[in-house]
Amino acid sequence: MKIKRHTHLLNNIKSVELVAKSHQQAVERVIINNNCPIYAYINSLPSDNSKVTATRVIKAISKHLGKQSIYEINWQNFDRNQLNSLKQILDKNELAPDTIRLYLSVIKGILQEALLLEQITEKQWLRVKTVKGPKHTRQKKHATLSHNQFDELQERIELTAGNENAIARDKAIFHLLVGCGLRRNELASLSLASLNIESEHLEIVGKGNKLRRVKIHPLTMEVLSNWLSVRGFESGPMFMQIYKSGRLGNLTKNDGTENFLSGFSIYNLCRKYSLVGVENPVPPHSLRRSYATWLYDNGVDIKKIAELLGHSSIKTTEIYISTKQDEVDQAVLNSLF
Repeated sequence: MKIKRHTHLLNNIKSVELVAKSHQQAVERVIINNNCPIYAYINSLPSDNSKVTATRVIKAISKHLGKQSIYEINWQNFDRNQLNSLKQILDKNELAPDTIRLYLSVIKGILQEALLLEQITEKQWLRVKTVKGPKHTRQKKHATLSHNQFDELQERIELTAGNENAIARDKAIFHLLVGCGLRRNELASLSLASLNIESEHLEIVGKGNKLRRVKIHPLTMEVLSNWLSVRGFESGPMFMQIYKSGRLGNLTKNDGTENFLSGFSIYNLCRKYSLVGVENPVPPHSLRRSYATWLYDNGVDIKKIAELLGHSSIKTTEIYISTKQDEVDQAVLNSLF
């Protein structure tokens, strides 16, 4: 990878005081109503990322049920039969088993809040609890990038980003996705305070509010420092909107909250820079899987990879590791007899 070095910039960054600020993740609007089981459930979740995910799930559920709004679902009449019918719809629409289990979990969470609000009976709740998710799992084959494809991705950014500031930002975004194994919502919620300049680590709050520290590779640090020379060192979101003119968007909204990019914005960037010969579009999770696969192929212990990814179990990490079919074939030919 050919990357211009900006070592002089690191010395300038070290003089900047990084002040931690509370992060208010942009969440799709949920009406604040203490008598609403949706609000009670969303409000009970431990992290902003969980709230964003759950809100999107509820919106998707309403669409599968033919509703225009999440508030058109009558939770008081939502029973075991309706939940089983929805489960069949989701299976017919070929949603992954893990996704169906997530949808059922969210619905049960809302109905549990409805029980506590005395909007459904205990008998109704017990009947709903008996509905189980799919027992089987489906191993989806995820694309991973080769090092050459990652170089190609960087070249495509230079050709299609539109302006120099967007080039610097988008290269840094993809370097952090591949070079630090971040989830897209983790990347979207990064602030300048997430970066420890002295040790060259990112401090990331992941799922379940778990804090992890990820070492930044020198190549990624060079690209990130190039972006910081454009962004400046004011505290706030690491990444912001960039207009076609090259002007940087505001770090704060009109209401004073920090103006973070959304996870959906990161996904759209992946669509924009999709590569020929790779799953189209290149999903952010494939970039995270590339990080895990590259480390594993270079001999890093899977327990260490699990820690870097923020996984509680190495079984989850094992799913992330991509093994090419020809390598599996050669293992049989070379090692069986």
